[in-house]
Amino acid sequence: MIVITEASSPLGLALAKQLNEHNFNYLVLSDTSLSLADEQIKNVQYWHYIPKSNLATWIEENSEEIEFLVCCEPIDQNPSDHFLSLWRLGHKHQIPVIGLGSSRETAEKVISQEHSPFFWKILLTKDGNSDAKSKNTAEAIYHFIRNRQNSGICTLEELISQLS
Repeated sequence: MIVITEASSPLGLALAKQLNEHNFNYLVLSDTSLSLADEQIKNVQYWHYIPKSNLATWIEENSEEIEFLVCCEPIDQNPSDHFLSLWRLGHKHQIPVIGLGSSRETAEKVISQEHSPFFWKILLTKDGNSDAKSKNTAEAIYHFIRNRQNSGICTLEELISQLS
């Protein structure tokens, strides 16, 4: 199972659709205000929806089935809150974590404060959650999930070049 946070964002929707295209349908979507009646969500196959406020508890209870946590909310927005909570849960339950950031400095600060999950990637991207870039970012995340490349911080361009 793959958990996608900020699932109603352009990147969250693009990633869910990208995963569906490759027959990944065992998805858990999480967000603060996901409208399940929204036309874009109706086109996504997923297993379960969890409100963001209940996500940490749900992960604790279902950690054995989770293959990846993908945080589509940039870590630069609330590095001490949501992403760090997922980071800690990833470490505690040995769940790979993928996050987004716009600054290498912020990403390094976040990962230096905590024990790391055994496998992780922070993808540095400018406007990675915008409509224009979300499809490329979703494709890069999909390939990262499939190939489980080395943990670390890299730019979207670096990750795409590694895939070529």
